[in-house]
Amino acid sequence: SQVFTEFLALGQCVSGPTSTQMAFAIGVVKKGTMGGLLSGSMFLHPGFILMSILGAATGGALGRPSALVGALVGGFTAVAIALVAGAAAGLGKKVCQDKVTTCILTVSAAVCLYSKAAFVMPLLMLVGGAVTLVAYRKKDFAAEDRAEGGDIKSLGLTTRQGGILLAVWVSLLSILLIVVAATKGHLWGPLSWFSTFYTAGSLIFGGGQVLLPLLLDQMTSEGTCGDPTQCPALMTEDQFYAGLAAAQSMPGPLFNFSAYLGAVIAHNAGYWSFFGTLVCWVGLFAPGIMLIFGVLPFWGTFRRFPLYKRALPGINSAAVGLIFTAVFRMTFQAHEQSPFPKASTSIGVLSFTAVQHLGVPAPVAVIAGGCLGMLAHAARLH
Repeated sequence: SQVFTEFLALGQCVSGPTSTQMAFAIGVVKKGTMGGLLSGSMFLHPGFILMSILGAATGGALGRPSALVGALVGGFTAVAIALVAGAAAGLGKKVCQDKVTTCILTVSAAVCLYSKAAFVMPLLMLVGGAVTLVAYRKKDFAAEDRAEGGDIKSLGLTTRQGGILLAVWVSLLSILLIVVAATKGHLWGPLSWFSTFYTAGSLIFGGGQVLLPLLLDQMTSEGTCGDPTQCPALMTEDQFYAGLAAAQSMPGPLFNFSAYLGAVIAHNAGYWSFFGTLVCWVGLFAPGIMLIFGVLPFWGTFRRFPLYKRALPGINSAAVGLIFTAVFRMTFQAHEQSPFPKASTSIGVLSFTAVQHLGVPAPVAVIAGGCLGMLAHAARLH
């Protein structure tokens, strides 16, 4: 329906996981705030529970994997990257309907491959939106306005309450950024984790695939306090990619990956695994949930603005360009880390075709990739 499509567009323009925000928003327009909380929670929790258990059960085992476990992870990693590549290709076809949006996507991917600076992602989306504002200045959106549905029974909070919630989100983000800058990375572990995930959840547009390159850098790079012994990496790349492969085959949003990451981070730091899960999961999801509840009261007005509708294609195209960047970066890094780089690449190619063109379910492809990885190890492939 028209409302569903608008929620998809709204989620692309608001930082946080788009699918999760849609789950909350659908409940809100049907049954108010409590309906939104119920529908969103039911969407999140199956994957959250499974990824929490996986992180607690396997975090330590994957820290220094045996050769056989390394081969299994190598196969999982190849399939995980193939699944991300499939998502990028599918979104690219859907979003890029003409030369303008195709160029925006390409430039976005190229710039992000060159620079990892935090400001690059939001800047590219802003520029992409500005480009389509000009390119589509003569496009008539009147037909879309007339087709808008009337199946909206509630917008949840009042505009006053929504404004307060948005102010809380901005205030907390500002405080965390100031504290991190003032302490130069010397924060109490759990507070540092929460800050990392809350900041990521506040700056990422379009969903989990866009989040991956940022998380990969944050999780596997040494801290910025100047002493690697005091600020070690939060986890190894083996741990990260093993969880990513599992998250791709779990129900719910990819942001549930944070439950696994939190458990592994806590395990590596000597904390209770579920404590880390709660800190990181809440930190990553909270911004997007706060934003969707805060924005919905104002949505009824700005959803009809022509400027908003003209900027959206450019914003979406730039976001999908970031997913292509994630595919390239993960491929390069996985190739360097794999115990059998050539065989790993072959597994990824086979997995891409199996899932995207032969209809093989993602969980089956992940399991098959792990088996192929162990076979490659047994056959001593390179």
